[in-house]
Amino acid sequence: MLATEEPTAQTETESVDNEDHSNKDQAGEEGKKDILFEVDQIIVNPASTVGSRFLSCSVAFELEDEACLKRFKACEIKIRDALITVLSARTVDELADTRLRQVLRRQILTKVNKLTEPAKAKAIYFKDFVLQ
Repeated sequence: MLATEEPTAQTETESVDNEDHSNKDQAGEEGKKDILFEVDQIIVNPASTVGSRFLSCSVAFELEDEACLKRFKACEIKIRDALITVLSARTVDELADTRLRQVLRRQILTKVNKLTEPAKAKAIYFKDFVLQ
């Protein structure tokens, strides 16, 4: 389940090219859009729930360039596995505590960036996060 489909990546690249020419002079910005690699529908049972609870989430990694996107696509299965491992190790209370969300982001980012070296994600975003 590759979250960033080829047509989307191509469309985003086309937008970057169009904006580069039109926005270069505006406030010194280059008009560069962020490149995102998305992983949809990660479903795990949190620790200590014996299958009675679940977390469903989707995440997006903000990347520097197309070369990083290519590397992340090549490592998609490893990235999904890392997400499942990190998220399923958390208890329901840990996952429900919004104050711990930033800690969770850092942990995921560190683990994924090790898998995708030399490419690195700059940030991670939760597209959806449903705990039941």
